[in-house]
Amino acid sequence: MSAKEQMQKQQEPKKKKFNFSGLFENNRFLKILSILIAIITWFLIIATVDPNTYSTISNVPVSVDLSGTIAESSGLTVLNTDVQYIDVRVRGKAFYVGRLGPDDFSATVNLTSVTAPGTYSLEVRVEAKESNNDNYEIVSTTPSTIELSFDRLATKTFEPEASAPNVTAAEGYIIDQYTVSPGELTISGPENKVNQIAKCIVQNTEKLQINSSSVLDGTLVLQDSNGNEIDQEYLQFSSEDLRITIPLYQKTTLPLTFDYINVPSGIDTSEISYTIEPADELNVAIPVDAAAGVESLSLGEVDFRMVDLGKTISMDVSLLAGYLNLDDITTVNITFGSEGMSSTYLSCENIVLKNVPSNYNAELLSSRISDIKFVGNADDIAALTSSDIVATVDFSKLGSITPGQQRLEALISVVDGSQAWAVGKKSVLVSIEETE
Repeated sequence: MSAKEQMQKQQEPKKKKFNFSGLFENNRFLKILSILIAIITWFLIIATVDPNTYSTISNVPVSVDLSGTIAESSGLTVLNTDVQYIDVRVRGKAFYVGRLGPDDFSATVNLTSVTAPGTYSLEVRVEAKESNNDNYEIVSTTPSTIELSFDRLATKTFEPEASAPNVTAAEGYIIDQYTVSPGELTISGPENKVNQIAKCIVQNTEKLQINSSSVLDGTLVLQDSNGNEIDQEYLQFSSEDLRITIPLYQKTTLPLTFDYINVPSGIDTSEISYTIEPADELNVAIPVDAAAGVESLSLGEVDFRMVDLGKTISMDVSLLAGYLNLDDITTVNITFGSEGMSSTYLSCENIVLKNVPSNYNAELLSSRISDIKFVGNADDIAALTSSDIVATVDFSKLGSITPGQQRLEALISVVDGSQAWAVGKKSVLVSIEETE
């Protein structure tokens, strides 16, 4: 070997040899080894000396199935709709029972004793969902029984009443009948309890003074025929959102008025006296939001041709929607006065056919209208003669025109502007032909 090769060999690093016995002189290694030996020893003890252990699985749900039972055939149902839970204690191999949870078990109740409505204490039966498992056994359940109530279901619909005894109206206002929303309430539940319900009350006990219509939240109260409150457990309702509407009204007194129709030209209706009985004004309550601008109550229209000395016309009192009639007067009598007035009977030969369509010919067959009663100012009546009277048949107001002879209404008027008018309706005979 050359000197150069010897030098390179001397310069190469020497490889270290692994010293196994040296590990036992390392404290860190000895600690880790001790822990591993302890764990292995523990598992060996469990597997050989006592392989079984106890464990409790909590919150196992209990199912209630009425299918095929006497309870089902009797029309019964479970009233306790909330799921009930039990704890299951098991004994088995530690490595297995430690992995068990609520979903590994099936808990049911024995329903053989349930044959009629009532509350029963029923035995709970628990089985493992995985059958033929030798790794554990069920030791006990807690509780071992549960209470369940059974009944037949019934459904009825009621119209709730409103109660707000502590609500008052501000001065000058009145409160009318409360209303409830919804107007109907359907109640379902145990037959025995539903059949006891005689009255549904939506109640609000707040102490309030209101100056406008209000809507309040309500609480449902159920009563039997003796006024005793009924417990609402197991009952279901078509609505839980119950409201009481309290309409507020403003009290006022309004005069009764009416309008004339078919008034002859030149007649001043303000000079015609009349009385309205039993009252010419009415005490009413008007919804607060509609009270502004209301000054009178209209009875409707009076045909001026019916106005006669001392004549009485009966008219119904009709209020606008939402108004309240505080006087409970539904009909009044309008009687026309006669002071300073007079009447007479005259005939009319001045008969005019007016606005005859161009495609028709009209021939007057009546020559006069007799016994026309006129009423009015006494002086005007005294001076009135037949020559002051005109009877007009206005074809533009007839609507449809039918050929042939027929009686058509004639409007009677006084031509000299007198404060006098004809009473009643008069007609004349007219022959109508359609031209080609």
